[in-house]
Amino acid sequence: MDKEHELKQKTLDKSEVLTNDYIYDWAIKLAEGALARKLPVKLLGATAFINRCPKHRDLYFKFDRRLTDVDVMTYGNVKSEKIDQFFAEQGFEKQQHYIWHASTRDIFLNQDGLLVDVFRDKLEFCHTIYFKNRLNGNHLTIPLEEMVLQKLQIVQINDKDFKDLSVLFLEHAVADGSQDSIDAGFISNLFAKDWGFHHTATTNLEKFKDYLSEIPLLTDDDKTLIRQRTDQLLASIDKAPKSMSWKLRSKIGTRMKWYNEVEDIER
Repeated sequence: MDKEHELKQKTLDKSEVLTNDYIYDWAIKLAEGALARKLPVKLLGATAFINRCPKHRDLYFKFDRRLTDVDVMTYGNVKSEKIDQFFAEQGFEKQQHYIWHASTRDIFLNQDGLLVDVFRDKLEFCHTIYFKNRLNGNHLTIPLEEMVLQKLQIVQINDKDFKDLSVLFLEHAVADGSQDSIDAGFISNLFAKDWGFHHTATTNLEKFKDYLSEIPLLTDDDKTLIRQRTDQLLASIDKAPKSMSWKLRSKIGTRMKWYNEVEDIER
């Protein structure tokens, strides 16, 4: 991670060039370019939240959310040559000396110092999120459900993550399978098989409801709506029938570590 920090520091040193607008515009250009070429390359992280919350984009930036790079997800079975060629055409060079997990992650950099982190198939941090068959369709981002999961998997969740969630829950309803909503059923079924992820996520959702009172930019109506949607998701998670492995693991509880240790990362 020292080399990764070094590389990201180089991008921060060019902050006069790497403005929020510059980074976001490149994120959209890359995602749209991939979609036009039928490459399953989807935005995740901060740029994804901005793209999927157009009605509340101003609120997002009022939170002083500083963009630093572009994160994308693709499938592991997409040939590296296709990914490399696509980014090369956009002026991005593959960083051969900064590849830690060649089969699951690549780094690209352009002449202005913009870093693009390309993940394959999954995110492995406190908990693992898998993307098999989840990167199809015409959206420029990963699905809303994985955007929620990306935040809820963080054991040491912070105010930046809560603010991201608040914008997402303000913009999108929580419903089972409804178009452009957060699919509670999908999330609930996933947690019903994984006690550890379930425990981290539900703990974070309860913290999230409490944290809303500390966000002065949200109106009382905003906070009420977000809490209602959070409670909808929690109720769905609670009702989902749990697997036998979930029940057995629940008996051990937090006496055994239920998450993976990770170093602090930019999200």
